[in-house]
Amino acid sequence: MDRKKVLKFLEDKETYNRVLKIIKAECLHNGTQLDDYPQEYFIAGGSVANTIHNLLTNLFNKPIINDVDLFYFNHRAEASWNFLYDSDCFLSQSINPLTSVDGYGRTWRGSQGEEIKMVNSQRFGIINKITIDVYLWQKEFKFSDYYKQLLNNFDLNCTPVGLDRINHKIIYTDKFVDFLVSNKIEVISLHQPLQTAVRLYKKIKELNTDSSNFKDEMSLIQHSFLVSEVKTIGPEWVEKSKLYQDFISIYFKAHPYQESPEDLFYYISTPFELKPYVDQFRFDHLNSLIGFWDIFVRNKEPQKLNKIITFYVQQRGLKIEDKKSFWDIENKKIRNCYINNKYMDFFGVLNVSPNYFNCDFEIADLIRVDEFLKFIGYYHYDPYPFIVNNIKEQLNFINFFSKKFIDKHGYLKSKELIKVIQFSSFNIKDRIEISSLDVETKIESFNRLLNNIWLKPKNKNIIKHRFNFPKLSFNLNDIEF
Repeated sequence: MDRKKVLKFLEDKETYNRVLKIIKAECLHNGTQLDDYPQEYFIAGGSVANTIHNLLTNLFNKPIINDVDLFYFNHRAEASWNFLYDSDCFLSQSINPLTSVDGYGRTWRGSQGEEIKMVNSQRFGIINKITIDVYLWQKEFKFSDYYKQLLNNFDLNCTPVGLDRINHKIIYTDKFVDFLVSNKIEVISLHQPLQTAVRLYKKIKELNTDSSNFKDEMSLIQHSFLVSEVKTIGPEWVEKSKLYQDFISIYFKAHPYQESPEDLFYYISTPFELKPYVDQFRFDHLNSLIGFWDIFVRNKEPQKLNKIITFYVQQRGLKIEDKKSFWDIENKKIRNCYINNKYMDFFGVLNVSPNYFNCDFEIADLIRVDEFLKFIGYYHYDPYPFIVNNIKEQLNFINFFSKKFIDKHGYLKSKELIKVIQFSSFNIKDRIEISSLDVETKIESFNRLLNNIWLKPKNKNIIKHRFNFPKLSFNLNDIEF
């Protein structure tokens, strides 16, 4: 389907009204009233997604609505005792899958540094009310600020869409648009492999979508065990999985060495064939693996793929593979040598900036950015404050960085940079802006902080021993490993 047509459809006020009317009617048919719940409650997920998909495709007489998920964001004007915040680390999305055994209890960090937790789920007929605590004390709380953030945590591209009843519009992600355009379901989060596999299997059948990519998506789910070998599910999903035992047994099995307590079940992947090149990379984050998949398996950027492979062959020693290899937890090889194990590479960046390759670039651009990342890595700086939206913007930031923090002899102005980084620690607004992926916001923040480094902070002791960078200076182009 044409992308412009899809976007026009999603932005149309009449589409919003039609979708809301259909969901209200379904609630009424099942003995509940959607209007009994405040407008701030965000309707998102399958009920909205399936309705939109059916309106566009006309496959069924009415959309498949199994339940209606309502998300309530409960403002907590305080810091969580479990707040995931390190004063020497910069803001980035941080999801803790260990707290989630049955689909709820997930924790992630919001764009303002706040901690966000799924804490409760209550069933009222067809309506499923999910409570999400938001620990925010830095700024005014607005329910709608968290709608898009929630959608970014969904696991399949056919579901991240919802109805904003405050502003009367549809909220959606680019991934959902991709689904409507291609009619193919893709995995966009890997934190719950077994649950995601079952949902993928069910959704393809329910929506009658193009399933030609099913094997590759299941392979991606299995490859997630390269990042984390053991996963768990709770009692609810233990029971659900019994309904799909024949399907699940193809891809998963009980962990042979992990004894499960009564409330948890430990599982691993069955042996699977590794995709080309994947065994040569180290993936510290699941999002990095998805970024790799988009490039090397889904082939979403065919013209850029050759440039990326050429870069990794010439600059990182990527080997062209001609043999099949397999992963098996009982017979796996211990990999001690990766082509990206010394400092953050492009697939590490994709964990922070998923659209990093969404621009025009040449191999020379990749080399220049790689040299910059190598330079940052040598000094042991947290890379987050130096990363922006894409390669093109990164080159602009490197030009700014070189002008402000590299002297005429090509050496790093370490003292100035350290002070700028330190000053951003004292103000959450500075921390957020210096961590922004928008290059103009980032440069403006660096400039403002650079202009203020002559000021003495209120508490000298906070700074005194926080950073321990080397006092040596290096030319940006002379670093070798």
